[in-house]
Amino acid sequence: MSAFDSLNRDLEDLIEYLKRVRKALIVFSDDGDGVSSAYLLTKVLDEFNIDYRLMSLDKAFPEAIKEIFKTYFDCFFFLDIGGAFYHFIPRELYSSVVVIDHHTIDVEFPEAIKYINPFKYGFPDEESPVSSIITYFLLKKVTREAPKDAWAALIGFGESPYDLKGINWRVAYEGIIFGNVKRSGKSLSIYLRGLRREFRSLYRDITLVSSAGYFDDLPLEVIAMFRCGELDIKEYVNRFREIRLNAYSEMTRLLEEGMFVKEYVQWFEDYKGLFYDMGTRIFDSYVSYVSHQARLYDKNKYIIGISSRKPYIPGLGSIGNKWLNIAVRVSKKLEFRILNGYSQPVSALIEAASYSVGGIGYGYQTNGSCIIPYDSKEEFLNIFNELAGG
Repeated sequence: MSAFDSLNRDLEDLIEYLKRVRKALIVFSDDGDGVSSAYLLTKVLDEFNIDYRLMSLDKAFPEAIKEIFKTYFDCFFFLDIGGAFYHFIPRELYSSVVVIDHHTIDVEFPEAIKYINPFKYGFPDEESPVSSIITYFLLKKVTREAPKDAWAALIGFGESPYDLKGINWRVAYEGIIFGNVKRSGKSLSIYLRGLRREFRSLYRDITLVSSAGYFDDLPLEVIAMFRCGELDIKEYVNRFREIRLNAYSEMTRLLEEGMFVKEYVQWFEDYKGLFYDMGTRIFDSYVSYVSHQARLYDKNKYIIGISSRKPYIPGLGSIGNKWLNIAVRVSKKLEFRILNGYSQPVSALIEAASYSVGGIGYGYQTNGSCIIPYDSKEEFLNIFNELAGG
């Protein structure tokens, strides 16, 4: 059975399950893939006349997961949310949970949870679908009008480093046939209500708006715009670009003084709260930026950025405890060592270290992130450092 056949089988099983659902919660990440996936899922649930509520979660962490399952729904969807967060889901509710994700994970979800991830089916990396592509194929199973929303799935694919191939290209082609996706030089552009945007550029802008405006509920607002067929977010983009630039500039000035170091790791903290009013993804992006500034770090050590997470979740509200956001990146030299098996992959290190201190982490071979309890920083750094040297 091919990877797509295996995915298709699980999507068909999910359709049968949805016939019994009356009320669902959609929890989605705050980037272009998460937002697009949530939009497409609302279209799926509309076909079944299922009532739903939207909630955006920048990253899974214990308190958030526990609060989510204090709400009353027949079904809980998690879209583009990485990490082994099932540890914090009540076992009796496993069968009501659906996870559509594409992040690497080093543990298996319980069988009772409907877990859909391309890594589970054996897709090659260069053809692996993101969450919005998977959700689009779910939509195709319930309506012939799905191709008119192929543009949304294409936005989500904007985060992939690969060219459109396999089932990803199939989605783009269906958008081209419908008419709201068109070739633009060597890329593809999306046309909606007179606006024309190259899809990867649009992904970046949607991610900026949704993430920088996370605590102003903008992930929910972007989905509302999608449902109206609108993509005009220029005003938001201009405002948040300036805010982000100022935070980057000031944080880099502070970093010129150097980082804290251990044997295998180096780290810095946003102790001035420059990123506090923005979603954690913006800080994570800054840590990626730092990894390209060789003058700022030791190329032989893992780079760890630490910031405080504001205690609020769009669609849920305020939460009670304080948490730290962690982002890990590596130099080109360390990336080479990881990919060739000489150093530990970030995903394994961050999952293990965060879990050891009561948090949740996930990632890829050369980058990752997590949320951990506010007072567990030193313990996390010590465990990460020890594992990195193993």
